[in-house]
Amino acid sequence: MSTRKDGRAWSRSDSSVDVPKERVTRYKDPVRLVGKRFGLRREERGLTVTELARRAGIGKSAMSRIEAGTQPQLSAGDFFAICEALEMDPRKAWYGEDGAPAAKQPTVPPPAESSRRASAPPKNKR
Repeated sequence: MSTRKDGRAWSRSDSSVDVPKERVTRYKDPVRLVGKRFGLRREERGLTVTELARRAGIGKSAMSRIEAGTQPQLSAGDFFAICEALEMDPRKAWYGEDGAPAAKQPTVPPPAESSRRASAPPKNKR
């Protein structure tokens, strides 16, 4: 982890890209739940961690960390590769069988109402 000039903490992700530390922490719980779902599906399919990792094209230790919930970052590419290897719908992997979100998702506040009044479109000048 490093610190930028503005004092914000950054950590290095698997793809060697700087990621804001607060973003890594915000998605830690949903990724942990996804890992548990991957583990349950892998066991249902009768696969070993080694075989799933091979099919998904990722390392065995990375796959173990994802299932255990100790790897807080999961790239979109790895997520979809694991879903494909498990023949699992990505929506069910993320939201679960009941369709409930993995964790409370951040919401975007509604846009502030404009103080300008809606007016008629400008007339064409000839």
